[in-house]
Amino acid sequence: MSFIKGKCHFCGRALTADDSERIVICPVCGNKNPVSWLGVPVSPSVQPAPRTDQKPLMTNPALVSSTVQPEIPNVNQQQPPTMTLTQVFPQTVQPEPVSVSEQDTSDFRIHLGRLVGYDGNADTVRIPDGVTVIEPEVFRNHTEIQYVEMPDSVQTIEAAAFMGCSKLSKIKLSDHLTMIGKQAFQDCTSIKGITIPDSVTEIASAAFWGCIMLTNIKLPNKLTEISAGLFSRCESMQYIVIPETVTVIREGAFSFTGLKFIQIPSAVTDVEKRAFWFCSSLEKIRLEGIPHLSRDAFQDTPYGKQNSFLGRLKSSFGI
Repeated sequence: MSFIKGKCHFCGRALTADDSERIVICPVCGNKNPVSWLGVPVSPSVQPAPRTDQKPLMTNPALVSSTVQPEIPNVNQQQPPTMTLTQVFPQTVQPEPVSVSEQDTSDFRIHLGRLVGYDGNADTVRIPDGVTVIEPEVFRNHTEIQYVEMPDSVQTIEAAAFMGCSKLSKIKLSDHLTMIGKQAFQDCTSIKGITIPDSVTEIASAAFWGCIMLTNIKLPNKLTEISAGLFSRCESMQYIVIPETVTVIREGAFSFTGLKFIQIPSAVTDVEKRAFWFCSSLEKIRLEGIPHLSRDAFQDTPYGKQNSFLGRLKSSFGI
């Protein structure tokens, strides 16, 4: 009989078995060790499954002290650095900020370059670049508006576009504007002055009717007529220069104004009825030509009386 020496694969206790035994039981831990295991080094990666029917392990202090304890991580060890979102996802697309000009255009309804509506309530209105036409009544009765600025893309202001904007006091018109429609600025009672660019060739009837504070206006040098009622009831207007290109002054063009002096250029061939009706402050008229004067062109003015200069002028030319 020969003996085989080795160690218990479970607790490391030295074991001895004869070659006739197939199983040897460890006297310390009570686990069964096949004899074929004896003399074979214990491999940490290959461990037999624990027995479910084994007895409780013995608590031998000497064995417990020699048992290898698992390593406990040190909580004070340096932690890995925190990664930011852009480091984890470097291709993340950031939203682009919205510009102020893009926010401003939200109040305007524009279709194919035509401003068809306005939903804002600001006291300053800057019409977006690219607008070519301001449609009728777009800003009508927006009494909160005090200042309007137009880009040079605007070419036409349609009828009553700013009618009733009673607080509108200052306007910057487009340098490429060609037409101002009927009653476009009627009853804009806070306007004191306006410069109409020379690109304008037509100002329709009553465009500035009832602008009672209007005192200073520059008319374009391509205008060919002063339309009917254009400045009617502009009570503060005392003086105006009529361009040399004008050929006709239509009915009621300056009626109920505060004009004190008027110079009618030589190109004017016709002054229609009541053109200067109720201009009760009119002190002086200068005619550079001999236009056709309607019989009541200066009705209810100092120059409408028979003994006035105009009365004598009428008698001289049989009008």
